[in-house]
Amino acid sequence: MTETQFRGYAFIIGAMKCGTTTLHALLEQHPAVTVSKKKEPDFFQKATATNAEDYEAIFPELDKTRHIWTLDGSTSYSKTKRWPNPPKRIAELPGEKRIIYLMRDPVARIESHIAHSISRGRWKKGYDTKILEDASSYAHQIASYEAAGLLKDMMLIDFDELCREPIAVATRVFGFLDLDVPDLTPMPPQNTRRTQQRFMTEEDAATWRKILRDDIAVLVKQYEFEADWTKPYLADE
Repeated sequence: MTETQFRGYAFIIGAMKCGTTTLHALLEQHPAVTVSKKKEPDFFQKATATNAEDYEAIFPELDKTRHIWTLDGSTSYSKTKRWPNPPKRIAELPGEKRIIYLMRDPVARIESHIAHSISRGRWKKGYDTKILEDASSYAHQIASYEAAGLLKDMMLIDFDELCREPIAVATRVFGFLDLDVPDLTPMPPQNTRRTQQRFMTEEDAATWRKILRDDIAVLVKQYEFEADWTKPYLADE
């Protein structure tokens, strides 16, 4: 660790169903990181003015003589078509900010999102598919943080890499936070889907790939994020 005093605020902003709970569970093992009372406080959804004192109040154990970063794991912060306020409000905080954004194949993410909603009784006929598109439009979300001046403070992570090498990914994130790596307890995948039943047809998957193709193209070309799953979206270009 290169600093011994409080520096600022770290966020795992999403995407939903991309391993945010697992990564949160690894990062909170560091003694210089303190977490909010709820993993997803959703503090910045509203359009009210940012108040650092009010925000810090959601971290009950925050001690600025011991902690270097707070950690907030709200996936609503990467649904900016529905809730546009988080990037600007986060940028208004004093001190340093670090934004961690996990992404996975959007079709797989949407399939998991649907399963999650069904298992919790939230899925119904006529479900607003704009919610699915919003959370899967990764380049759009990054652009929202870029517009708020936070692109330099963002780290982009592939969900598949987190699944393969969770400790290695956590180690890279600690480097991003300028922290030494503690002795980590390996974590099994957290908040996994409760059923492996498929809810999306191949026709539906093809439709979603078409809908999200332009966004993935921006993700690769403008934000230089490539993964095995980005290739099929660009194959027809």
